[in-house]
Amino acid sequence: DWTSADRCVELEKVVSDPELLELVLYDGAYHDFDRPKGNRTYLGHTLKYDDEATKDAKERARAFFDRYLFGK
Repeated sequence: DWTSADRCVELEKVVSDPELLELVLYDGAYHDFDRPKGNRTYLGHTLKYDDEATKDAKERARAFFDRYLFGK
């Protein structure tokens, strides 16, 4: 409820090298989903940790960096 994913979807359409962008939308995940600070409201927005989304995002980030930075 903080930032709409619409901008990310639009970015995916205009990025010069689509191989360098992997867009993943986690249904039901909120802003700050990867910070286990507990669920809270900040400036009227929901911040909520999501263990499943965090694990998937970390795995995807590692694979992306391995592929494009380390050539694995």
